[in-house]
Amino acid sequence: MLRSVRQDCAVSKSLTVAVAQPESVLHDVDFNVQRHAEAIYQADAQIVVFPKLSVTGYAMDAKPVSPDDERFAPIIRACGERGTVALVGAPTLGHDGDARISVLGVDGERARCVYDKVWLGGEEPDSFSPGVSGMSIIDEATSSGSAFVGVIDNVADRSCLS
Repeated sequence: MLRSVRQDCAVSKSLTVAVAQPESVLHDVDFNVQRHAEAIYQADAQIVVFPKLSVTGYAMDAKPVSPDDERFAPIIRACGERGTVALVGAPTLGHDGDARISVLGVDGERARCVYDKVWLGGEEPDSFSPGVSGMSIIDEATSSGSAFVGVIDNVADRSCLS
């Protein structure tokens, strides 16, 4: 599923964001990364947003992946060819070695962690540790300005904005 929204700003700049939810297979990073890359190619957007834990499927026992993982190459390539930044959900390891629910910002050069979910819910605290900071700002996606990055249940909590 792919949806795009174009927001035209008063200063004649626009930012197109696509929300994608590709087919995924639990724990199959290679398959899921390929579906992410296909969604990026389909989107006519500067930013493509994917669900949390999208590269592993929403599994509490998903093994953490590193932003440097070679398996992200298809997403990096797609972003470079389309001029897109993808916001990809992935389990990662924090600096303390604890597993986190993260958002990776992927452009045409690399993947990097841009956000760790702060407020965990449901079964998440059994498998993941909370992040330590609020939302990130990315500005490399477009010359149109910056975008805030967060995980949806955290964005509603204003303490993440401090």
